[in-house]
Amino acid sequence: MEDGLAAQYDLQWWRAMTDAAERGDASAKKLQQRLHHRPAEELYRVDSDPYELNNLANDPACAEARARLRSALERWMSSQGDSGVAMDDEAVYSTNKPPRQQVKPKPPIKQPAKGE
Repeated sequence: MEDGLAAQYDLQWWRAMTDAAERGDASAKKLQQRLHHRPAEELYRVDSDPYELNNLANDPACAEARARLRSALERWMSSQGDSGVAMDDEAVYSTNKPPRQQVKPKPPIKQPAKGE
């Protein structure tokens, strides 16, 4: 598995999930697919759905909130010069990504000697 962002941000959970999926763990594969293939819009009630499992984006009862949030997002994206999905293309990302920084290992915690 590539180190990439996992090493940069110390994402052990991502490595563990990817390794489990590669070993055939069905729940890890399902989670990996869910994270890699996200819907165009997502809307969750995090107070009652903290793990964001029930996407309400297509729920008619949430249409007003979705429209309000979409409008706010579009205004913000415009102010940032973000063209949206086109920026998510791998070629565009590779061209614009910041240079990779070397991750330094964390120093070990020094245990006090007995009597200190």
